[in-house]
Amino acid sequence: MKLSTKWLYVLLAVGVVLTSAWLTRFTDEGMGAGWAYDVLRNWEQYGFFHLHGQLVYNMGGFEVETHPEIYHNHRAVSLYPAFLCFHFLGGAAGIFVYYTLMAAMVFWSIWQILGRTEAAFWLGGLAVLTPGFVRWQTSMDPNLVAALFGFPFGAAVLMLLRQPVWRWPQVLALSALVLVYSMINWTTAFVHGMVVAFMVVAPKLFWRRLFIYVGLGVVCAGAVVALSLVTRLDPSKDGGAASLLTNYGWGNAGYGLDMATSTAVLRVAFTNLVGLLPVWLFLAWRCRWPGLSFRLLAGFLPLLSAAGSFVVLRNYAGHHPWMTCHFILLGLILSAAALKLRLPGRRGVPAWAGIASVTLTFGYASVMLALGHKHDDRQLALIHFIRDQTPRSGILLAQEHETEVCYLFSRLETDRHSVVVPAALPIPVGDTNQFMVTTIKPPASSQRVAHLDLRETSRSWMDRCLDWYAKSIAHRRPGDKVEVQATDIYIYQP
Repeated sequence: MKLSTKWLYVLLAVGVVLTSAWLTRFTDEGMGAGWAYDVLRNWEQYGFFHLHGQLVYNMGGFEVETHPEIYHNHRAVSLYPAFLCFHFLGGAAGIFVYYTLMAAMVFWSIWQILGRTEAAFWLGGLAVLTPGFVRWQTSMDPNLVAALFGFPFGAAVLMLLRQPVWRWPQVLALSALVLVYSMINWTTAFVHGMVVAFMVVAPKLFWRRLFIYVGLGVVCAGAVVALSLVTRLDPSKDGGAASLLTNYGWGNAGYGLDMATSTAVLRVAFTNLVGLLPVWLFLAWRCRWPGLSFRLLAGFLPLLSAAGSFVVLRNYAGHHPWMTCHFILLGLILSAAALKLRLPGRRGVPAWAGIASVTLTFGYASVMLALGHKHDDRQLALIHFIRDQTPRSGILLAQEHETEVCYLFSRLETDRHSVVVPAALPIPVGDTNQFMVTTIKPPASSQRVAHLDLRETSRSWMDRCLDWYAKSIAHRRPGDKVEVQATDIYIYQP
């Protein structure tokens, strides 16, 4: 390949990862509406070491030092990379850099796993632009982080295991890699399962290396899983270990409330079909089947391993189907790598075809993400409004009879501490750090009155698509999704 051509591919890769980061930021308008962002802001405001690097998620930083609320379900290590970008590169700009680094990391990993070919390059570009890759990133879900770092981990492990000579340096390097990766979160165990599945079906299997890797994975990932379970054995922490099965697995509480297996399967299958559609189409275009055989079907074992992970986490996957896309994508890439070693080779992808594929994927992702934005536009508008009108240290007040405002206080990630004022108590007056939120026009004597108008002028094709999705695919029970019914929201100081 000529030097000029190499630079062209480098520029294309940079453009793709920056576009992926921009699409990710568009998803929630860069607000960071989730408990993980509350953790980052608390670490930044009160000091990472002062809070002992724990997942302290008090909204607005309220009583962080005296009554910290700590998230025990996941490991804090999963948010350390994002916090480094947030702290050293400047808040929202740092998070944009983090999105860019994640896209670049996955792009490179796919290219590496699939043999550094032209087809692998274009598939990596498609993958990081798909709605399935982009949409859930704004959550900073530790499960998502485990999947994202699973891509370079898988690429590095396969590079090590394919070394022609294997001695103690390679064993030590693999041990360090498995240990560091497993510390991210307990869900790294699912990625270990996918890598093992690939190694089992890959030609020229080195059984000794496989056994070493399995042993390391069982020890390291098993220790992290055991530590997570021990943390949950304390009933005072999120209900104890018994809530793990009922909330995340197959129980009828938490994420599993009114969750049917058919509903979970439908949500996950539809989301992965729509979210990763460009990847499915690209792989279908590139594959030519000389005939089905057991050896070929065995190549799908990594993908089946990824799908099996969500049999274990039925409730969580069914409630957060977009989270599953990253695990399915990794399993799909590993299966594609296994099949590539078994199927006859094909010609490379012409540059014009690759550029056309990436361009079409960007257009498709823009439409799908616009639909997702429309799905959440009222709650995003309200969160934006509250954050614009109040400082992070501000306290939001709502009177007890304002049932919708009280409901929104309990569901929305506003990053502001909220208090419901009982009907028998008077509204506090004179505190400049307290803000009343109401759906009723405030009295004329109120100060700093701000108004948010949420009236819809007309219904568009997006509304009709979302209505079909809610009725035919989501099947969510009443109250499962946050609904902002009010048309007028006011914030003022009494």
